[in-house]
Amino acid sequence: MRDVLFRFLFRTLLKPLQLSPEESIRLVEQLYGNVLEMDVKLAGEADDTRKSSVLSHIQNAVVRREGDAIVVEFPTAEPAADTPVEAKD
Repeated sequence: MRDVLFRFLFRTLLKPLQLSPEESIRLVEQLYGNVLEMDVKLAGEADDTRKSSVLSHIQNAVVRREGDAIVVEFPTAEPAADTPVEAKD
């Protein structure tokens, strides 16, 4: 999984965002940490399900530069169609 993450970063982020070596390291650490958290949440699922979910999560993340900061927005989980949503007062 880590190799997929590194290939994705190199092709889509490093050159377009002109990341410094330090920024690259911090970004990899942040993304990898998020991948590990997601993998823990998916414990018990089939390996193929976990891999495809994590890969989709990474590919749908939005990474952009805002001034000197690198901002990462991960997709939020949408409630399933049959999951009741509480009404707000």
